[in-house]
Amino acid sequence: MIFGLGCGSLIARFVAGRVPASRVLVSAGMIMVVASLALLIAYLEHAFTPTVITSAMLVFIFSTGLASLFSLTGAINANAAFAGSASGLYRFIQMAFGAVCTALVALGGNNSAMAMICVLLFASLASLLAFSVAAREAPCRVASEVCS
Repeated sequence: MIFGLGCGSLIARFVAGRVPASRVLVSAGMIMVVASLALLIAYLEHAFTPTVITSAMLVFIFSTGLASLFSLTGAINANAAFAGSASGLYRFIQMAFGAVCTALVALGGNNSAMAMICVLLFASLASLLAFSVAAREAPCRVASEVCS
């Protein structure tokens, strides 16, 4: 999983300034949704093997690494006077969302695999929605390009 996160971060560094951040964020959100759906399909088709799980999670974590750089940059660049506060709030929300998702998986009872898949799918859809709204509502603050 660390490999996937690292690769996503490296790709983000490579495309920064070359591809609009809004496009990268929405694409990363779509990749997360596809990876989550792949897990769901594999589970429902009784093909939920360690190889399938690891592969889908690698893709999911890759997209997380890809989105992380752009979403943090968008948060701290929204208003330079509040960059420190924005960074702290970003990390707080990230950790709080992670804690809530972990708790939700724990509520899955005996079927922790399905609980994990549902939480990943929910988180993926929430990310895609947030990235899409941010790209539409404030393209200059989310994007790496200069707006006039």
